[in-house]
Amino acid sequence: MGRFAKLVLPVVALCMVGSAVVAQTFEQALQAYERKDYKTALAAFMRLAQGDEEVAVEVEAPTPSQQQKIASYRKAAEQGDAAAQFIMGLVYFDGRGVAQDDRQAEAWYRKAAAQGYTSAQVNLGLMYFFGRGVSRDDQQAVAWLRKAADKGNAYGQYGLGLVYMVGRGVPKDKELAYFWFTVAGANGHREASGKRNQLESELTAQQIAKAKAYAKNWKPS
Repeated sequence: MGRFAKLVLPVVALCMVGSAVVAQTFEQALQAYERKDYKTALAAFMRLAQGDEEVAVEVEAPTPSQQQKIASYRKAAEQGDAAAQFIMGLVYFDGRGVAQDDRQAEAWYRKAAAQGYTSAQVNLGLMYFFGRGVSRDDQQAVAWLRKAADKGNAYGQYGLGLVYMVGRGVPKDKELAYFWFTVAGANGHREASGKRNQLESELTAQQIAKAKAYAKNWKPS
């Protein structure tokens, strides 16, 4: 695998977690988690986390039902549930039902990330990258994004593509960027293929073929 085997990188254009939250989507995510439909809940929270909701709304006071649910997630998070810890990170980052607090968001993401929860690893990396709740540290951002990418998280993989594309924290390398965008696109990231295609005119046919071959054979660690 050569230099494609072990990659170290940060990120630039990912939306920070919890931005542009839409109340209905937030409630749907809570309800899905409550009924233990974790796949649906995670998908909804990731839409919130990555800013897929285009219509921002004013943050209103939480309903009693939301307060109860947040209390139950906090209890689960304090008992070590990684998914609940990730949700508490989102809650504190956005300030929904609690006072907005980047440091609390970082602390909950870190707990989940330490358990291998890849969405939390991505979000913790982004907090380091943008200096939210922690001192800005590209090396820490790189480390957490890589952990998530190596485990198969498409957002972490897309972030690594962006970082190599622009050369922040790592030498600019369009071939490695192409590789990570290809991996992320195959893993379902909606923007990755477009970014990959933008690079084609800047690479040789041999470089493209090599990156595609490595991406085809790449597997999560």
